[in-house]
Amino acid sequence: MVSPTFTFKTRLPSTTAVCAVLACVSIYIETSFLLEIVYRWMDKRTEKSCFEMVQGKQEVLTGDPDGWTWDEFESEVMRWSQARYGASYAIGLWCNQLKDISWLDLKDEEDFNIFKVECKKVYEIIAHENDSYATVLYSRECFWTKRWHEDYRRDQRQKLYDYLTTICRGEPLRLLEEEGKKWSESAGGLRYELYRRYGRINPEVLKNRVVNYCLGMPEVGGVTPWPPEVNLVDRLEQLEHEYNFLGKLPCDETKDHDKELTEEKLVEIVSDCVPDWCKEAVELARETCIEQAGTGCWWEISRNSAKESRHCNKSVRQPSYRQLKIQLVKSYDRRR
Repeated sequence: MVSPTFTFKTRLPSTTAVCAVLACVSIYIETSFLLEIVYRWMDKRTEKSCFEMVQGKQEVLTGDPDGWTWDEFESEVMRWSQARYGASYAIGLWCNQLKDISWLDLKDEEDFNIFKVECKKVYEIIAHENDSYATVLYSRECFWTKRWHEDYRRDQRQKLYDYLTTICRGEPLRLLEEEGKKWSESAGGLRYELYRRYGRINPEVLKNRVVNYCLGMPEVGGVTPWPPEVNLVDRLEQLEHEYNFLGKLPCDETKDHDKELTEEKLVEIVSDCVPDWCKEAVELARETCIEQAGTGCWWEISRNSAKESRHCNKSVRQPSYRQLKIQLVKSYDRRR
């Protein structure tokens, strides 16, 4: 008996099909390889950009040429501060030149009016962020205490210090972390100590600033006296800030300008620049000084000034800047 024979026929793929499969595999492999190359190139490019950013000019104060110049650094500080506090309060915070309220007697009408101006500044700062909260706070008794405002200032100095630590690297950052909190409450504030180490003013720039200061800091074309419509309070604050700024510079930088940086000169500048409707107030301030002869006509704007040698001759019977400012502001308020 013959066993049946089974024949298996295997159908081989055609040459065309094999080529198509191989082509697809090849394309896949090549594409994957190319993508891998692209990804690696992009990663390296990103790393290179980051490396160049770090190795190039850094947007921080480093104390070295690879970082910000002093002007760039201070511009960034003021940009951040002014957005939160406005120009006047920002400068006062940065230089620790906010009005000294510790000596004010709030039961005295004149002292309370000075304190009230400071309270309104803070109210406007808070209202800029949260108007409803500022309105409620303004009506609370605690807001009208020196203690509240001293605490508020301390909190804002801390915020400024925290911000500075984000835009300093290397030695400036190390010094800030070690001494910054002490500096923030010292004469001249954080700015004075950082500037003393990392910023020096160009002599020609200093000369121009002193000349502009002696002209009363005119806004347009060097015109003095101030126009009748001048905002007297703002202009006096500008002069005070410039006086304090120049007074905090190192003595070796300002030795050629000592005569221009006295309180006597400041009183002279203001007396010469105020419009005619202020002349009566100037004379009243002088008369007040004569009446109080020998009882402290002179008063330093910055009590903790590093240049105490700049006190003027007390035998000269001119009003102190404080006496003059009080009379001028009263006259300005009446005119408004």
